[in-house]
Amino acid sequence: MSGSNTTGLPQTKDYSLGRGKLYIAKLNTATGKPDASGWRDVGNVPAFNTTVNVEELLHQSSQSGLKVTDKRVVTSQTVDFSFSMDETSSQNMALYFSGDTALVTNPAVAGFTAVSLSTSVKLGRWYDIVNASGVRAVDIDPTKVTAKEVAGNTTLVLGTDYKLDTKMGRIFLFSTATNIADGEELSVALTADAGASAQLDQVKALTKSAEQLVLKFISENPANNDQQVELEFHSVTLSADGDLSLIGDDWTTMQIKGTAQQETLGTGSARTLTITTHANA
Repeated sequence: MSGSNTTGLPQTKDYSLGRGKLYIAKLNTATGKPDASGWRDVGNVPAFNTTVNVEELLHQSSQSGLKVTDKRVVTSQTVDFSFSMDETSSQNMALYFSGDTALVTNPAVAGFTAVSLSTSVKLGRWYDIVNASGVRAVDIDPTKVTAKEVAGNTTLVLGTDYKLDTKMGRIFLFSTATNIADGEELSVALTADAGASAQLDQVKALTKSAEQLVLKFISENPANNDQQVELEFHSVTLSADGDLSLIGDDWTTMQIKGTAQQETLGTGSARTLTITTHANA
């Protein structure tokens, strides 16, 4: 992808090695252009592939013993694409899971009074430390935790009755705990901790069936002095494609697929994919 060849001769600079960066923007459906939030770099993209699919109708003449094709009509064309992302940011995960990102206030910062985590505990189990609204507290300082067996108002002892996952905000009751037993009620209170992480990043999956986006791929060709060429898909709808391996011996990647859609508002004329380059790109 090096622009027009006006020499009439082969040019080695037109050879290409696939490299580049991928950007995504939300489509403003009222204007047909990327919305005011701008383009987001999705990070490293190990693979980006496009496929032109053509449907055709053939007509064959039956005027001789051997039928021959005397007319070929293309009835439809689509440009499909797929790419993989290996940066597992919240935004990329939301893209893969058809969801939204959210920032949630960490309850550990303000703290909270005693909340019942279970009215009938089972020893040897983990329990999430949540506030009265069910929001998980994370980045917990063990000295800020007060765990109790409710009926007897008995304070549990760290290291004897329980241990904490302080990063993810969970409490584990030892099977050998002496101050709480199976079937009893467990409560936890947190003292305010201004030093705790202020917010939690969350991805809420499957909150949207589809979202119209604009896709921009800027290739950079090391076979031609890193010349750049831009491919802009003016309207696309993306969806997950394939497995997301959460355990494995290779880098985790998210596979995405989509189809280029025609857009007419942005310039007043129909456009699906525009490829742009210039001499000094």
